[in-house]
Amino acid sequence: MEKEIWKWILNSFSDEGIANLAQAVGIKIPGFRQVNPQHKKFKIVRPKIIHAALQQELVQKFHEFIESFAEEKSEIDDLKDKSFEELLEMVGEEIQPSIVLGVLLSSQDEEHQEKAVQLYTKLKEEDKLELLEQQADEKANEIEHDDIKDHKAFVELKSKLQASQQVIDKLEKRLAIIEQKNEELKSKEAKAQAALKTEKKRSKEEKAVLSQEINSLKGEVGSLKHQVKSISPEKDLLSKQIDSQKKTLKNKDEEINRLNALTLKLRTDLEKFTIQQEKLGTTQENVVQNSPKVKVVIIGDPKNTRIRNYHKYELFIVEGTELPDEETLAVIANADQVWLLTYKVPRSTQKHIRNLVKSDKTTEFSTFVELEDYMLKGMV
Repeated sequence: MEKEIWKWILNSFSDEGIANLAQAVGIKIPGFRQVNPQHKKFKIVRPKIIHAALQQELVQKFHEFIESFAEEKSEIDDLKDKSFEELLEMVGEEIQPSIVLGVLLSSQDEEHQEKAVQLYTKLKEEDKLELLEQQADEKANEIEHDDIKDHKAFVELKSKLQASQQVIDKLEKRLAIIEQKNEELKSKEAKAQAALKTEKKRSKEEKAVLSQEINSLKGEVGSLKHQVKSISPEKDLLSKQIDSQKKTLKNKDEEINRLNALTLKLRTDLEKFTIQQEKLGTTQENVVQNSPKVKVVIIGDPKNTRIRNYHKYELFIVEGTELPDEETLAVIANADQVWLLTYKVPRSTQKHIRNLVKSDKTTEFSTFVELEDYMLKGMV
């Protein structure tokens, strides 16, 4: 029943929604470099994407994609806490049935999943699934259309207000200039004397020019002071950042030197060990081969064939990108040791594995150098 519901939900997705799903989950369709909903052959690709999303190996990623979408929008994630009766009232009127069913099914809570099956069954029996989906889509389109109209009206009104404000600003500037000139003429007329008119006028103009220059210089001085004040904190912050980066680089250099030294030591130890093995000859080799091997499950593929050179260990490698299945869990349970490569396994999977496997037989490695060093010591 759950697969049937997911198939109906996916069929209700738009082409853009199907394309986004394929990109998020990592679905690849042979013959297509990328999934583009605008491509003329997308109708052929669409059912293949839906079929792939319903396969067992992608179900978990598909669920995580739907759940992350719900968590980003609180009003959608809150649907999980609604009663069955409340959800019946909402579908078609406030939200699409496909969204409600997807949110409930992707939940880890079995109660939510049962609620989704109950809602799907009732709407299907009443033949309302497609009708309510279309009804909710139409209402959403109407709301979007109204929002666009309101936005256009707001933009037009804002544009008119800006144009009017520009006209007012120009008129105010012209009025201020006229008033200023009028005041200057009145002052000149009141103080003017026939004999001193030319001299006073020249003196007044020189004074006005000097006053303007002084004001301009004051403005420049104020601007420079402001710039100095604003630059000073930035300079201090930049200096601190540079010091921090120098310290970080120094620490990285020290770490690189340490790792280089460790690598050299491991190589030297390995060469010594190889020479010892060669000296021991065939007899020692037979002893090692006949002695019981340590059964080890490595979670996370190190992608290095050197680990096969250590014959003391019988290795079983598990990819760390997915959670272990029942067969893998059985192998882990029978293993002598479990090695977890934290640099190869996602943190979510690490947490799950720590909960499944006893800590007393689990060893974690953050680099391949640590892993090989541990194996080398176990051979001595």
